[in-house]
Amino acid sequence: MQNALTNQISNSPISDKGVSKEQQKHVLVINRIEASDNYFLLNEDGTPYKKLTLQMSSGRASSARISPDKKYLTYNSYEAKESPGCMLKSPPDCPPNTYGLKIKNLSTGEESSIIKPSSDSASYTYWSSDSRYIAYSVGNKTFLYNPVSKDSTQIASFIVSDSVPPFPVFWLPDSSELYLSDGTNIYLYSLSSKQLQKITSGNIAQITYDKKYLVVSRQNDGLYLANNEGGVKKITDKHFGGILNNTHKLVYSQFIQARPGAQNPSPDDKFSLFLYDLDNNQETQILSGISVNYYLSVDGSKIAYQDYLAPEQGKLQLIDANSGAKTKFGAGNETGQIIDWQ
Repeated sequence: MQNALTNQISNSPISDKGVSKEQQKHVLVINRIEASDNYFLLNEDGTPYKKLTLQMSSGRASSARISPDKKYLTYNSYEAKESPGCMLKSPPDCPPNTYGLKIKNLSTGEESSIIKPSSDSASYTYWSSDSRYIAYSVGNKTFLYNPVSKDSTQIASFIVSDSVPPFPVFWLPDSSELYLSDGTNIYLYSLSSKQLQKITSGNIAQITYDKKYLVVSRQNDGLYLANNEGGVKKITDKHFGGILNNTHKLVYSQFIQARPGAQNPSPDDKFSLFLYDLDNNQETQILSGISVNYYLSVDGSKIAYQDYLAPEQGKLQLIDANSGAKTKFGAGNETGQIIDWQ
C-alpha cells in the first residue's frame, strides 16, 4: 500500500532556501482564555509578534491557525443564537447555534469567510507548508481552500455516521499530497493527479519529513509503523501526539488515573509524555504531571507544556526535545493555551 506512496513523491527533505528571515521566525498563537477570542501572536521568547484583533459582532472564535508564511490567520467562528424564553419550553425550542470558518490577512487586516456560519460544524483548518492551501472538513466532505483566489474545491466525500468526528488532516512536507481518513481507512490525496488512494486502515496518519516512516493511529488500538510492503508493526498503545518536524521522533502520551472513573484529578494521577526514536525503537519519558496540555514546535526542537494543577499554575514552559532540559517561556509569567506554533 505505501509502496505506491513512496513511488509517487520525492524523498528529498524540504529546504528553507529562499525563505526570508521574517518568514523563518517561529510564532505562537496564544489563547489566554480557553475557548474564547483572546488571541495573541508571540515570538518564542515571549515578546509580541503582532497585535491581533478579530472582527466579530458576537459569539466566539476558537482553534486559530497561522499560515507558515505568517501572512494569514484562520479560525472557527461560533455564533450563539438565542431567543427569549426558548429554554423554558418543553422540549427547549431555541434557534440552532451556527459555525463557520474565517480567514484574516495579517498585513491588511481584511477578514472574510471561508465558510459562512451554518448549523454544520466545520473542522479545524490545516495549512499546507507552502501556505498555498487550507484543508478543512464540513460533515463528511473535505475541501481545499486557496487564500489568494478565495475558492474552495471538494477533494473527498466519505460515508460516515454522524457520531464520527472529522479526523485531523496531515499534509506531506512538500505540500504535494495529504492524508485523510473516514474513521476506518486512511487515504492519500494527490494535488497533481487529483486522485484519492486508500493507504491502510486507521484514523490518523503522519509521515516524517524525509518520508522514511509512516505512523498510523488506529482508534482505541494504539500506534503502528507502516512499511513499504503495506504491512504494519505496532509501536505502542499510548495516545498519538505527532511527529517532531525534521526528526524521526514520535511524541505520545499516557494518562493513568489513580482512582479509575473519578471525576476530578488527584495528585496521584499521572500524565506522562514520551519521545520514541523510530530509528532505534527507543522510548524516553520526558514529562510527568497531573493535568498537562502540550504542543510541538514546528522545527522539532521544543515542546511547550502547562501543568495546570502544579505550583506553576498553568504557566507556559518549554522542554528541549533532545536534552530534556526544561525552561520558562519568555519571562516565565505567560499563561494561556498554545493552539498553533509556526
